[in-house]
Order: sequence, then structure tokens, then C-alpha cells
Amino acid sequence: MTMNKEVKVTYAAQPALVKLTVSSNCENAEIDVNGQKVSGKGGSFAFKPGDKVQLSVRDFPTISACGVLTAEHIFEGWYDGGTLTSIGQRYPFTITQDTEILAKYRPGTAGRQCEVMIDAKTLNGTPISGVEIKVSPLDYKSNGDGQTPFVRLFHENTDFVLDAPLEWPTPTPKYAFHIWGVQGAQVTAISRTAVKLRCTSGNVFATAFYEQTGPLALPDLTADTLSLSVSKPDRTGMCSVIGVAIVKNIGEENAGPFTTGIFVDGKSFPDFDFPSSGLKAGESQSVPIVTTLRIGRHLIEAVADWKNEVNESNEQNNKAARVVECKE
Repeated sequence: MTMNKEVKVTYAAQPALVKLTVSSNCENAEIDVNGQKVSGKGGSFAFKPGDKVQLSVRDFPTISACGVLTAEHIFEGWYDGGTLTSIGQRYPFTITQDTEILAKYRPGTAGRQCEVMIDAKTLNGTPISGVEIKVSPLDYKSNGDGQTPFVRLFHENTDFVLDAPLEWPTPTPKYAFHIWGVQGAQVTAISRTAVKLRCTSGNVFATAFYEQTGPLALPDLTADTLSLSVSKPDRTGMCSVIGVAIVKNIGEENAGPFTTGIFVDGKSFPDFDFPSSGLKAGESQSVPIVTTLRIGRHLIEAVADWKNEVNESNEQNNKAARVVECKE
């Protein structure tokens, strides 16, 4: 007896494609779209949402003629729906929807570049590293957002926007944005934390100033571990002691130079001072201990930063101690 079975075949739905249209106001310009060339008259390309796209122009920073206009033109930048998004020769982005990009040139010759140095500081001038500053459009090298301190390059008389976070860091802020300080550029405030700049000199200095709102981040050096082994007395009644002390920075900031001291029965010896060039937050280093002791009980201590060379968040946890005994 033959039975017929119904077979169902399921086909995965294909993602809808999005359309990228690229053109230039200079018909003789050449644009590269992920390796495919198109003239300034324009062309259209299909991509999947989320695809990476890289555009570039052949003629940069100037083109000798623009259509019937034989005068030199400078590359002004890439416009996405009328918004300037990059002034660089290359424009990388992720496409998520139908998009129209214009590579725009304008009459003129290439002016000088402005080097924009961007950093963040407290109101008393202490640098704050790692603050994430938004930069738009992408600069001459197709670079955008960065972490302080960093540099971006723009043409003279090109407008660009810097936007600082209102609080830093997240999610437990210790600083609140106060004001932008700028030298070498025209400045227009566009929000509490964002400014539009137009450089007027070869070098621009832009600093986001912050007020401290949380506890000051400091290093915290601790003698984390003290391991010791004691031998039997020799013929002279002395025991050999070999060990290691582990010093760790459990604070939130790097520690500068400091000295770890090894003390025997409360006494320090020059040979038991161990200088360090510094210790990064979260890292540790070992201090060797080699000495001899007479028969009896002895107190051995390892004290991180015993000369108080580092300002720490906790000055009470620098010591580790062990009682050892030299005996038959």
C-alpha cells in the first residue's frame, strides 16, 4: 500500500534591499563605491541593510575643472540628504535605508589646513583622558569622534561641530560639563555641550572643561600578600627566610613612583627598600624577601609606599604582616 505524504518546503525570507544613489555637482568627477567607479553624473547601487559602504573621490583636494567651468574647484565634502557628513577623500558608513549622497565641489583653491587639538580638563587645569567627544563632519582624514586628547584636521573656513558628554564617566559620573574653551576659531554655541567652530588660524585648541562632582579618583596601594618560608637553624643558630610580598594598586588611578619597605621586628634596613617607578590601577608587582633570622619569633612586615610618596584614597591598608619562628 502506498501512502502519499505532504512535504512542506520553507524558504527563508530575503531581506529587502536598500538603494544608494551617488552623484556629484561636477560631472567629470569620479566616485568609487566599494570598488565600483561611477562618474559625477551619478549611479545607483543596491545593498542589504547594515552593509558597510565606502565612498571615495579620485580628485582630492581639488579638481582642475567642474563641468564647463574650467576654474579649479575644491572638494567641499560628502552631503547626505543635504547634511555635510565628511570633508575627507573617503567616506565610510553603514547603510540602513535608501540614501542619496552628493560629492560636492565648490570654486576655489585648497586653503591651509587647521590642526584642531581637542582635550578635556577640570576647572583647575588637570587633564581628563578618555572623554568621548563627538565630531562632525568627518575630518580631512575621514576621522570623526575621539577620546581626549586627540587631533582632527579641517580646512580653513570649514564649519565643524564638537559635542561633549554632559557627565563623565558613565554610569557613575564624577565630572559635570561646564564650558568649552576655544582658541584660534570662531565659536557659535548650538547647545549646552556643543559648539560650532570655524578655524581662523593654523592651530585650534578646543578644551571641554568639567567640574568635579564625585569623589576624586586616586590610587590605593596595598600589600596584598606576604608569603614566607623559614629554614632550620644552621650551626651558627641562624635561619634563612625566603619569601615574596605582592603589592597591588586597588585604586581607580595609576600610582606614581613609590617605595615598598620590608621591616623585621619593626626595624627597616636600606637593603630592604624596594623603589618602584609606578603601578597602574588594577595591576600588581612582587617584592622579593631574602634575609636571615636568629632563633626565636620575629615579626616581618611589608609596607607599600612606606615613605608616603603617593596620595592614596586609603592610607590604612598598606601593610601585610607575618610572625615567623626560627626554631629547631
